Parts: sequence; structure tokens; C-alpha cells
Amino acid sequence: MSVARGYDGRQKVFLRGPHKKRRLGRLLLILGFLFICYVYLGGDYGLLKIWSQRRQIKELRQEIHRLHAEQMDLKEECNKLETDSSYLEKRVREGLGMVREGEKVYQFVPQSDSTGERI
Repeated sequence: MSVARGYDGRQKVFLRGPHKKRRLGRLLLILGFLFICYVYLGGDYGLLKIWSQRRQIKELRQEIHRLHAEQMDLKEECNKLETDSSYLEKRVREGLGMVREGEKVYQFVPQSDSTGERI
């Protein structure tokens, strides 16, 4: 009888050890997997950061193209202002509201929404 009890006790101790090792192994495996996921997805060089930076690069390239087009328009206008006197006169007259002698200026006053009193 004592042999059976001793054997049962040893068997229980023997079975407890591998289960703890298995749990620890599983825990380490899960933690390692989570660490790898963090590094590849969320770290400084992770996929999410790379996708975000690629989107930002795309937006910046579009902004660069828009600014180049605006720059070309401004260079063209600058060239017109330097070489085309009629264009320069037109811009000055529109911007400053200047009128030549003998010209008549018509100003249209928008109608007010109220049909009653005029101020």
C-alpha cells in the first residue's frame, strides 16, 4: 500500500512539472508572437508607419505638382506684365479702378432683399 501511495504522489509531482513547463512555453511563445507583431506592424519601422508615410509622400507629391503649376502661371503672368503693355494696363485699371479720359463707368447697385424701405 505504501508503494502505491508513493507512486501516486510521484506521479502527481511528475505530471505537475511538465504542465507548468508547457504553460510557460506557451506563454513565452504568445509573448514572442505579440512582440513580433508589434515590431512588424506598430513599431517605428512597422507596416502601419510605412503605409502612413507612403500616403504622406503621395499627398506631398500632389502638393508639389500643384505648386509647380501655380509657379508656371505666375511666371507667365510676370512675363506678360514685363512685355505686354496692354495686359499691364488692363491689370492696373482693374486693380486700382482707374478710368481713361472720356470713358464712362457704370456701377450696378444690387437690389436689396426687402422691397420696403431704402436706406
